[in-house]
Amino acid sequence: LWRLSKRIAHGSRWSRRQALDLIRNGKVTVDGHKTVDNVMVGPSSAITLNGALIRPPSEARLFRYFKPDGVLVTNYDPGGRPTVFDEGYIPRVEGVSRLIAVGRLDFNTEGLLLLSTCGETARYLERPSSGIERTYVAWVSGVLNQEMLKTLASGAEIDGIRYRPIKVEEDQQTAASHRKRWVRVTLAEGKNREVRKALAAAGVKVMRLVRLSYGPYDLHGLEPNALDEVKIAPDLRQAVAEQKVLDSDERRGGDDEEGGPPTTKPPSPKRVVLN
Repeated sequence: LWRLSKRIAHGSRWSRRQALDLIRNGKVTVDGHKTVDNVMVGPSSAITLNGALIRPPSEARLFRYFKPDGVLVTNYDPGGRPTVFDEGYIPRVEGVSRLIAVGRLDFNTEGLLLLSTCGETARYLERPSSGIERTYVAWVSGVLNQEMLKTLASGAEIDGIRYRPIKVEEDQQTAASHRKRWVRVTLAEGKNREVRKALAAAGVKVMRLVRLSYGPYDLHGLEPNALDEVKIAPDLRQAVAEQKVLDSDERRGGDDEEGGPPTTKPPSPKRVVLN
């Protein structure tokens, strides 16, 4: 059984909060009867919103998207800045009314963004307790504090916030001859601006940030602003089914802040075969 607002969110473009408002305003019927309560419904319940039938829930699907810089990962920005859900960014998928971002990448962060048709799948993938690693490359300016890198690797407190272990590796080819260089950052959390804050604590300024991979999924073969579907492994489906997921629409923050991209190409990511 599902809450009515959740069922509407899964089968329409409305968020769960918006669906709840529509229910309370008498816009929804269940099996032919109008309801203003967020009742429990089953997979066979006939639900209409403003007279239109809400499709029944279907099996979760997962997509990877190469997010460009200069765009937000949110459904709406009151400041009028572009979002990945605006026309011209994430391509529309036939038969899919709503995609849910797995976490966020902030305005000037580029790279891999996962999206799912299922809120539980998205929530499982983004939760720190799932232990799923994310890998970034950052173009930085300055000299890395090696002692701080050791501290980050075992978990550090920065500005009163405790972070789980963060692994930072220098690209030796650029580090040997330039004050600016690429570094690779691996973490399994994703607090707001975590990569930039960690690298700032290590003595460098991030000028460009690109997410290369998220768990077994990476950017290989994907062009900027392109979207394609990836398979969800059976063990991931099972983990999502078994885990109690928070009944919330809140999304986590990203890891980016503004910075100017260099002309130097980032190092090629280690290829990870998609499931």
